[in-house]
Amino acid sequence: MNVFLGIDIGTTNIKSLVLGEDGRILEVLHWTTPKNRENGVEFLDLEITRSYVESVIGKVEKLHSLAAIAFSSFGETVIPVRQREALAKPVMWYDRSTYSLWESHRESVDNLAPYRITGVENSYTFSLYKILLQKEVFRLGGVENWLPVSSYLAYSLGGEPVWDMSQACRSFMVNIHSRKWNSPLINHIGESEETMGDLAYTGEPVGKTKSGVPLVSAGHDHITGLYAAQAFAHGKEFLFDSMGSASVIAAVVSGTAESLDFAGPFMPGGTVGIAYEDHQYYIESNVRYYGKLLQS
Repeated sequence: MNVFLGIDIGTTNIKSLVLGEDGRILEVLHWTTPKNRENGVEFLDLEITRSYVESVIGKVEKLHSLAAIAFSSFGETVIPVRQREALAKPVMWYDRSTYSLWESHRESVDNLAPYRITGVENSYTFSLYKILLQKEVFRLGGVENWLPVSSYLAYSLGGEPVWDMSQACRSFMVNIHSRKWNSPLINHIGESEETMGDLAYTGEPVGKTKSGVPLVSAGHDHITGLYAAQAFAHGKEFLFDSMGSASVIAAVVSGTAESLDFAGPFMPGGTVGIAYEDHQYYIESNVRYYGKLLQS
């Protein structure tokens, strides 16, 4: 039987979903997301994560014929890579080790990336500051590409170095209206569009594994969930409540740079981002530590 495999690297758990050709859920697997702390900084254990992902793919391939694989993950965490290998451990999205960099770079970054092109307020969590941490504090060099976790996993299996649009929105380095990298800001931190990689909409092919299985772009976990909800909505208006370690309420809207040209948040905590095709956006509001409150 042909099946589709989706693997989400979440803040608390890794979830794997096996779907049949008719959309039925055939199997769901859960595993605790491996993390470790060094010198007060929390990292994703990428080696264990990759090993687990490969074991899941191997298990599914023994039982079924894989039609495609897609990865989603939390946002902001970014991995420096060269020749398909990670050069450093990725800092978890919420870790405050980037806070001082955010404070020192905030004014110049705000001037280069106003809300009207980012759709979100400047925060220490964004990928931009993870890159600066690796370059300025950890003194990392020789990077070919910077990739979010979801993109890295596809890349490590044979895909291209591509950012899903939804993850690019969590980098603070993309223009949500032109759907391109914000080159002045990227150049400001000593990078280029080439080192960042190409941009793709959710659902676009990004390569194949060594065994020929298609790899499909997916991205930020909540927004990838919104993509599925839109498919189930069949064109009807809806609101999507996505609950995890962080929680968002989101909707998909059609618009243009003129109609969604906000000088600041349309509501406290409100963000605008790139959805799944040209002139399509998501709007959302979040409760950052929703899941941690439930856990407590």
